[in-house]
Order: sequence, then C-alpha cells, then structure tokens
Amino acid sequence: MMNRTMLGIVLATVLASFVYAQPFTYQGMLKQNGSPVTDTLSMTFTLYDALDGGNQIGLPITQDVPVENGLFTVTLDFGNVWNGADRYLEITVGSTVLSPRVKINPVPYASFAQRPWQKNGSTIFYADGQVGIGTSNPSGLVSLGGSEGNKLVVWDGGGPLDVMGLGMAPGQFRFYVPHPGNRFSFLNAPNGTEIMTILGSGNVGIGTSSPFAPLSLGGGNANTKLALWQGNTAADVMGFGIAPHQFRIHLHHPGNRFSFLNAPAGDELVTIRGMGEGASLNPSIDAPSHNNQQENSSPSRTQALL
Repeated sequence: MMNRTMLGIVLATVLASFVYAQPFTYQGMLKQNGSPVTDTLSMTFTLYDALDGGNQIGLPITQDVPVENGLFTVTLDFGNVWNGADRYLEITVGSTVLSPRVKINPVPYASFAQRPWQKNGSTIFYADGQVGIGTSNPSGLVSLGGSEGNKLVVWDGGGPLDVMGLGMAPGQFRFYVPHPGNRFSFLNAPNGTEIMTILGSGNVGIGTSSPFAPLSLGGGNANTKLALWQGNTAADVMGFGIAPHQFRIHLHHPGNRFSFLNAPAGDELVTIRGMGEGASLNPSIDAPSHNNQQENSSPSRTQALL
C-alpha cells in the first residue's frame, strides 16, 4: 500500500482552453519513502472549498495514472465550478489520502478573470457585460466591430463568396445569399410554413416561395390580395383581389369611388362610383342621366368610354 509520504504537485501547461477554466492539466511528483515511484496507480481527485473540511465541489475524478520516475500528468475537468472562490484539490492514491490539499491558485482564476466565460454542461455563457468580436469597445451586447465585409456567416459553403449571412458596406446593411435561386424565407415557426420569400434575384413572394414577378402575392383565390386601406374588419378594405377567372378592384362601400387624378392630391379627372352607375369627367357633375330606353339601347359617350 502507498504510504502517506511526499507528493509534490506543480501546476503545468494548460492543454485545453481556459475560457471557463476547464479542463486543466496537472503534473506532479510522487515519491515513496524518498524514492520516485514507477507504476500505474489508481488516483482520485476531489475538489473542496477549504484546505481542511469544507464542502466538496463537483464530482470526484478517478483515473489509472501512469507514473514514471515519480512524474505523472493528469487532465481534470470538474465542470462549472470556477466562480472566483478558493478551490483545493485533494488527491487519493489507492486508499491513501495525501495531505495537505493543494490550492488551485492563481493560474485557473487568472484565466477566469481574463476570460470570464462559464460552462453549464455543453453550454458556455457570459452574463456580466458586453462582448466584442473585432473590437475592444463593444457598444451592444454583441458587437462585431467596425470593419466592412462579412460580419456574420450563418452558412458557409467553403469560400468567401459562397456564404449566407450578414455584412456591411459603406452606408449599407446587407443580407446575402450566394445564388439568385436561393431565397430569404420568413416562416411562422421553426420548420413552419413559409409565408414570405425574397429570392436572390430580387423577386418577392407573399404566399408563394417561387415568385415569378418582382412582387407576387401567391396563386390562391382571395377576395383581398392587396389592401391599400384597411378599416375595422376583413370586409372593410379598399384594394385588389382575385376570384375564379376574375381580377378585382374593390371598395368597401357603394358610396365610395375610384378616382383618377392628374397628380398626387391633384384634380379628380375621372370618377367611378362604388354603386357602379358609371363615370363623370368631373366629380362635381353627376353621371349622365338617361331614361330606361336610352340606357337599354344607346349608352352615353362617357359610359361607352368605360
């Protein structure tokens, strides 16, 4: 059995990232009765918050450790346990607990102070401030610096031009896809229905993922496809719609009118009333009045022009 003799532990090179102080590598010297040990020994490493007694932190780690001429090296990962408080490592060789415990300081906590990411299972996080990538003075929770070009690549096809992501140019914020046939898609849920599409060619589709025109409102029949004015209900709109074999321009009330003006907010030249009675060349003049015989046999010139 290993006697409780001298164990020298020296903090050595960190072999893995210390972003969240895990994992880290220890190198030690193990002697028995003054002579270096050469053997493979079962060692258990347990972390505490005090030199004596105290509380155990995390779970113990047991490894079969090769020892050559007294030297051994182990890699330890206790999980998300580095919060700035003191930590002490207790080492058990076989059934022999070596003492005193070794204080883990200052290297892991120096790294913790410089790189304050923490680990929770397979997740790393930082909740104490703003993060800068490409800048030392981030102005938001995450800042990607002030340079132009690709800023965030969401999909990488293998080259600087074969990407989907976000970028910057002078005075311009960019969303980009690498091919005109690719598209930006707006879905109603993750893996849900595609409700709006912008092709890489510039065509926009609402209700279709394959727009053939600069603006396509989908292929289904709908009484309202484009509302230019919306009241309080679905029927209370002015706009455009589709019915089977029919293109519709609609008002929401017979008293409304379609007006043709010579300029924005200009003179109303031609009016079509919502009641469908015809048109006048001036909104102050009523539609031409005809008796029943005239209406049935010979429409007015104004009506004929419609």
